[in-house]
Amino acid sequence: MKKTLLVLMTVFAFAVFVGCKSEKYPQISESNELYFSAKEGEYTYTLTNGEAYEEMKTKVGLNLLLDTIDRDLLQFVKRNGKSYWDSVTEEEITEKIEEEIFPSGTDNLTADEIEKAREEFFDKMFIQYGFNTEDEVRDYYRLTLAKRLYASDRIFEPEEEEGEEAGEKKDDFSEEEYQNYYKNNYKKGYYALIVAYETPKLVQQALESLNVRIDRGIWSWIDGNQLSEWEIVETLIALYNSANSHKLDNYPEATLILNEDTEYTISGDKINFVLENIKDELFYTHNEIYSYDSVLQKQLQDNLESYGEGSNFYLRNPLSNATGSRHYLMMKIAEEDVPAFEDVKEEIKEKLISGRLSSTFISKKIAQLRREHNLVIYDDFLEERYSEQAKGLDVEYKETKKLNGNLVAKTDVSEYSADELFEIMSEGYGLTLAASKIEYLRLLYNPKYNDIYSMDKSLKESERIIKGKEDEYQAIKNEIEDEKAAFEAGEYKDYGYPAKMGWKNFIKVRYGVATEEDVFYLLLFNRVKDNYAKSLGKITAADSELADFYLRQMQKQVDDYFKVRGIQLVIEVLDEKGKAKDPEKWNATQNEYAKHFYKDVLDLLAAELKENETHEKRLHELVTAYKKAPRFLAGLPQDKDSQPSDASQYLYEGIEISKYKTAGLNIRFSDLGTFTNGSKAKALNDAAKEIWDKDPDSKETVIYGLGEEEIPYIITSEGFHVYINLETMPLSEWETGKVLPTIEQIMTYEKSSSDSSLTTKIKTAITTYYKPIHDELTGSYNVAATLYEGLKTLEVEFGHDHFTATDFTRYLDLQIASNRERLKYTD
Repeated sequence: MKKTLLVLMTVFAFAVFVGCKSEKYPQISESNELYFSAKEGEYTYTLTNGEAYEEMKTKVGLNLLLDTIDRDLLQFVKRNGKSYWDSVTEEEITEKIEEEIFPSGTDNLTADEIEKAREEFFDKMFIQYGFNTEDEVRDYYRLTLAKRLYASDRIFEPEEEEGEEAGEKKDDFSEEEYQNYYKNNYKKGYYALIVAYETPKLVQQALESLNVRIDRGIWSWIDGNQLSEWEIVETLIALYNSANSHKLDNYPEATLILNEDTEYTISGDKINFVLENIKDELFYTHNEIYSYDSVLQKQLQDNLESYGEGSNFYLRNPLSNATGSRHYLMMKIAEEDVPAFEDVKEEIKEKLISGRLSSTFISKKIAQLRREHNLVIYDDFLEERYSEQAKGLDVEYKETKKLNGNLVAKTDVSEYSADELFEIMSEGYGLTLAASKIEYLRLLYNPKYNDIYSMDKSLKESERIIKGKEDEYQAIKNEIEDEKAAFEAGEYKDYGYPAKMGWKNFIKVRYGVATEEDVFYLLLFNRVKDNYAKSLGKITAADSELADFYLRQMQKQVDDYFKVRGIQLVIEVLDEKGKAKDPEKWNATQNEYAKHFYKDVLDLLAAELKENETHEKRLHELVTAYKKAPRFLAGLPQDKDSQPSDASQYLYEGIEISKYKTAGLNIRFSDLGTFTNGSKAKALNDAAKEIWDKDPDSKETVIYGLGEEEIPYIITSEGFHVYINLETMPLSEWETGKVLPTIEQIMTYEKSSSDSSLTTKIKTAITTYYKPIHDELTGSYNVAATLYEGLKTLEVEFGHDHFTATDFTRYLDLQIASNRERLKYTD
């Protein structure tokens, strides 16, 4: 017998009941028509338009109504002859959307990453707001920007409670506000040539490669003759080029960052920098130089003169930072003066206005705009909500006791019927409503899921309780009674729910329902859903598909398992902020040299250890030598034999460390300690797994890749990893040769974890391998995905054109994908 359930949605019908004070309750015209019909075998779940309207009105009605009103008002109100809506430019909308999609910009993103981020953004806008097109998304942001623009034009309006003094109306910021902002935010910028070294010895070596030395602030040639100012600048240019040559895309063929006749010219005994050509390379704003190192900012501001204005334009001695980790040589080329106050006053005004445009300020000004255009709300529920909102913004709203046909609201610009609001809400929130309501009805009304309490109201109460489920039924009843007693005892007072508000009002606010019966249905739904979640992880038979799934996933954990202890040397390239760059963003030379360096390190490690020597010590010595190594001098061929110093200075144990260092490669040692599968980047994870598989219980040191004809480089987003495994540790067994628990043991454990047949080791195996899978199967992501997949099997029809069945399927697919991608244990 076919069962059709035309269900009155009482569980979330708060809005139906709050309008009793004056019975203002505008109706939609086809309230009894079906909003949706979902067929599942002999069951058909339905929701009427009226029920859908009330549900959506409660959840999103006010926000969507106000957005619609605000759009009409901002299209009506003019600014310099053009509406605020039309005053927002397409470029501003695009910029706002780009900021939303890429809050950190796109500079470090690949084309695929950019495309993926855009796709995810528009999918999110579809799920949250029902937007199917880019135009709808752009209108959403146009409204946001139009509100902001309207509020910004009213920054200087006096507060209503203050009134206006004797004809004085503030129309600008005070001079003090302007000057304070100007003083704090407009500071000199500097053109400066800065070269940093890790040690004082490296400063000395770099200078000596140019036959220069510094002795008590005197720059002189090695032969003792003092350098001229021209020669000092020339020396600093050479040092800068040598320290930064790796930045060039065609290094080592090209080595000069600063080139004569491009970045600077020579006229007689003076070097002239071409400021417009060095701005990208050598210009620092106040904030940039201060962030880089405040000691340099202080020198540029207080101590050094600009080049050409005196002899004190450079640091006479190397300057160390606060920690002693960097040692600087620097010259001040020029200053960029602070712009004149009058030239930036309008810019400052925009900044000050922006600083005042808080979300609360904007909301208040828009609320005042609604009041100025005589907003009236005819729906009690929406009016009560809006009245509270306006009161919170300190904006007067006068409530009305009138009912105006089926109008929900009006201003002197436009009117809004219940039917219009219904369509607006349905287009924006209807997909979410349909999915949640079908799920709700399905779990409550289908006995396949609800085996606690019959929803057949023709039965007596005692007959509605499913046999064997009396305890669960009573537990729900007890939960309601306990909460009622706690409420009446004043235990919710500190949460804003005093006993004097009454039990009925309390459950309206706390649960969003109207009666105690509705609370029961809500708690019943929650319990049914919880039971359903538990069923997704419960093994009912040892030969079931679920049991096989557990066995596969547990075996996969064993197959993937390893436990090792190791150390590594990372060959990396650091960006200007000291963060490791992905090798995909390195230049070709750096990738090529990293592979050569990798092989050199393996060869270094291959040599037999000396007495009391360890591989860790050997790597530390390499890192120390690398830090001390000089860079190649720019302008010469980039090999040790073409450099001015003895070739041995550029080598360590036969490794051309200066070549690699000059190319921009850095190295660091790290002790990885003990780690297991999944805790490191995939390439490193795979290398450790490969070693573990060969011998899972060993204290023998293994240098990964050593002796291989073709080196299996370990490359991650951090760089190239030379990995040394120090120890492998075996899997724990609950009995010799047995690691995984059996299905029978798991079923026994679920029946009684204290069963005497379960040893401590077996329980450990169960909690290690079975429990994580079980918890994921019964967790929110898998439950949601499974329920959404279930909804796709239903025959769903919609009685409106606010969205299509295709839209609904897309919504479900996106929700399924979003939840599925969070799961770890999948076939």
